[in-house]
Amino acid sequence: MRKKCPECGGNRHWQLGDGRFRCRRCRTRFWLKKAWEMSRLPDATKRRLAEMFALGVPAYRLRFRIAASG
Repeated sequence: MRKKCPECGGNRHWQLGDGRFRCRRCRTRFWLKKAWEMSRLPDATKRRLAEMFALGVPAYRLRFRIAASG
């Protein structure tokens, strides 16, 4: 399954030098990966963030907890 352009829904695109893609129909530049996949955080840290978010810990507190443990 090919990914689609987030703007026009077109499925024809080519890769640019920086890793992004450009839609052939509307010429929009976009990433095929999600921000979570592109994050440089270790997988264990991502899991811990997801668990704390699910428990209802506010985002501003997560920032301090991750910074202190990293």
